[in-house]
Amino acid sequence: MKNIFYILGVLIPGMMLQAVVIVGYDPEVHDRFESGYPTAPVENASENFIGKGYDWSGVGWSVNDTRRNVAFLSPRHYLMARHFMLANGSNVRILGANGVVDERTQQARKALGLGALVPINEEGDTMEDLAIGWLSSPFSAAEMPVRYGVLDLNPSSTSSNTGPYVGLPLLMMGRGNTNPVTSPRIGETPITQATASGTQHDLRTSRDVVQLQGGDSGSPSFSPWTNPNGGQELTLLGNHAAISSTQNIDNFIGSHQVMNALNAEMRPDGFALRVVGNPGHTWTGEDNSNINRNRNWGIGGNPNATGGTSDRYVQFNGDSANIRNISVNANYNLRGLYFLPATAGGFTFSNTNTLTLGRGGITNYDDHAQVFSAPLRLGADQHWMPGPGGLVIQNLDTNGFLLELHDPGTLTINGTVSGSGHLAVSRGLLQLAGNSTYTGETWVHHGTLRVDGDISSSPNVRLGSGGVLTGNGRVANLRGDGRVEKTDGILTAQTLHTEDGMDFSFTFGGEAFADNAALRLTAAVPFSASFSTNTAIDIILDVESLADGQVYHGGFFTDASDDFLTTLGNANLTVYMPDPNGSGFLPLNADWDVTVGTESLGHDFGNGLVQGRVLRLELHAVTGDGETYDDWADAVFPQGTPEEDKEPFAAPNDVGLINLLSYFHRLDPLDPDMSQRPQTVADDADFVIRFRRNTHADDLSFEVQFSGDLQQWGPSGLVAHVIDPDPDGDGNSQLLEARLPYDQAPANTFLRIFVSYAQEETP
Repeated sequence: MKNIFYILGVLIPGMMLQAVVIVGYDPEVHDRFESGYPTAPVENASENFIGKGYDWSGVGWSVNDTRRNVAFLSPRHYLMARHFMLANGSNVRILGANGVVDERTQQARKALGLGALVPINEEGDTMEDLAIGWLSSPFSAAEMPVRYGVLDLNPSSTSSNTGPYVGLPLLMMGRGNTNPVTSPRIGETPITQATASGTQHDLRTSRDVVQLQGGDSGSPSFSPWTNPNGGQELTLLGNHAAISSTQNIDNFIGSHQVMNALNAEMRPDGFALRVVGNPGHTWTGEDNSNINRNRNWGIGGNPNATGGTSDRYVQFNGDSANIRNISVNANYNLRGLYFLPATAGGFTFSNTNTLTLGRGGITNYDDHAQVFSAPLRLGADQHWMPGPGGLVIQNLDTNGFLLELHDPGTLTINGTVSGSGHLAVSRGLLQLAGNSTYTGETWVHHGTLRVDGDISSSPNVRLGSGGVLTGNGRVANLRGDGRVEKTDGILTAQTLHTEDGMDFSFTFGGEAFADNAALRLTAAVPFSASFSTNTAIDIILDVESLADGQVYHGGFFTDASDDFLTTLGNANLTVYMPDPNGSGFLPLNADWDVTVGTESLGHDFGNGLVQGRVLRLELHAVTGDGETYDDWADAVFPQGTPEEDKEPFAAPNDVGLINLLSYFHRLDPLDPDMSQRPQTVADDADFVIRFRRNTHADDLSFEVQFSGDLQQWGPSGLVAHVIDPDPDGDGNSQLLEARLPYDQAPANTFLRIFVSYAQEETP
């Protein structure tokens, strides 16, 4: 155990340790990582670790300068110190909850323009040292599932009272500048002073227990918080700014000015600040169902007793409430709603008056659904967690703000979404069933958006790489690199923007268009550009049997009548058939070929006949010569060829290519065109292997294999997609490719096609 002593707040020379200086420093107690930092860190699993039990996956560090720790407010945005901002283009790492270190590039940064400029001196002069940074692409939910809540203990949404923060434990992380590659350290010290007046807001602690060091600026400060469900969470209070002769000084983000400023920067990217608070008011339903009746708030009193704008955090417990049917009998404001687990059931909010929700939003810990038939209105940008039971609401006025869903649960909106605000999904399922009028953006960062109503008033639905769009409703412009999944029915959009490589999955239940799933595009120019090879189109034939000559219509329907086949040309289109063993679907085997085209088709979508164009697939059973190696050899070798030259592993040519591979690639065995061999290329962000396959070679099978050293080979797990169903125009071969993203590839990457023939195998 090492001890550090202070004389008048100055560290004794020769006793300075690296990083945040902690009295009684012990790596087992205070280090976030026990080894491997910064490239392969191992989390500190000691029972004595001061941060044990908390999720630290949202704290990252700069690759260029590992002294700089940042706390993420969303999967894309993080807090930093204004005077110690990361440079644009620098990289940030996190250790995700999946145990993998992931890295992203900073796209931009911005100081929060709240008033006074930095510098703060040792005497604790003016603050305003806050800045926000954002990444070019967000971390996924698996990499960073935690969303740190900002602890909000203020009496209302428009005033600040810092008294409740004084005395709270502050977990201060930092590294200092002596040895920046050592594990970040965490010390605990109580808040001794908090200030939030106009544009000045800061937290202060003494330096008796923890002393910040130069280089710790921007590192996060947390306070442990027990949520209403009894869980232990880290809540974000600020980040380090400066050191005076006697105090550590941190930015304080628990004021409404700061929270509003952060939301204003995050909103254009579809993310909202998570804000949490302590519910001091509990609904008991003591007297009747009216929400503004004092006796119904038996514990804590009426949260709006001091006026209609005196919003509060409140909680609802179905087991302790005498009444679970709540009448919103007057317009009412609540800053945050918490629903606790209950066996009795969920709550229903009814009546025609409006319930306005503040920045704390709704968190449902209950297994039962909470139902709002009374209209809801957003009073700030906010973050909802529908929980295991989900939330069901009727009408929502976005009021110019952003609602972000971030939870595995389901939010269902059956009626109208109105206002100039926005909707976003970061986890879970958002179901929109009504005809809405909101004019803000719609994001699906991760999770699923199901549209069965009309949200075409929202100019864009933006699908992130983990986002899925489904349903049988109507949207406007469709953008992004997510996935459209349609198992049945018609989803309607105006224009499909193809630049980012969106993927598609359509299930066909029969040959007729009415039996199959489709994306209808109504614009005069339905596709913004031709599809790239980054686009995958999966057609799933969920039919009882396949037959030669079957024709299927579905997938894409354009109101414009122009042939769009060339637009789809570079996409990876794969057709799936039922697995004979009953375990899902498999790509069509060598017994079947598919001809892809488009066809003019008229269909009534409910408002009269539309004569447009639809994707057309024609199925062909593969028959004829060349179904076995012997058949092929008899057909391609001239009469009189020695039998030993016709053997599968013979190579009767000048380049040494064996007959079996000439058969697989459908080449002339005596004079093979070596340009038709498999090729590996770098394309966009992928390693790609491309190869020809003889579609009649029923006695051959293949797989794409991987090696890191050219010695040990094994399955790569990559699926080869057909990119040209008939490169020679004779129906005898296909061109396929398999892709391995760079960020999933080891440093040494080798791919090959492994061909199997009867009892013989050959690479």
